[in-house]
Amino acid sequence: MKRILVLEGDLRNPQVFCAILKSIRFRFLEATPGKEAIEISNNYESISLFVSGVSLSDLSGSEVALQIIQLQPDRPILIDWHERDQRKFRQVPPSTVGFLEKPFHASTLKAKVESLLRSHCLVSGD
Repeated sequence: MKRILVLEGDLRNPQVFCAILKSIRFRFLEATPGKEAIEISNNYESISLFVSGVSLSDLSGSEVALQIIQLQPDRPILIDWHERDQRKFRQVPPSTVGFLEKPFHASTLKAKVESLLRSHCLVSGD
């Protein structure tokens, strides 16, 4: 079973993300401050995907995502879509990062997660 790290500043959203992910049989870990997400990401080798919102209490979701990419370039990331943030990811391979626009339906989240994991497995050979 795939394990996903969910990072979201809005305390309602992690519950929404996690409920959707759990319903499609993914395990998940939650983090609210960005620094906690980076620490968790570094301590759990079994995390298959990082899902992040944009507005956090200490760092932006894109800052956390970019730090995780620097530390673990093979870990795929799904982040809230904002044009200004998307530009920061130009140098990141498309198989590593995906963007999710809110509001979204559960089927959209599921499709994005599965697509990222599938393309990442094809690229990394997992």
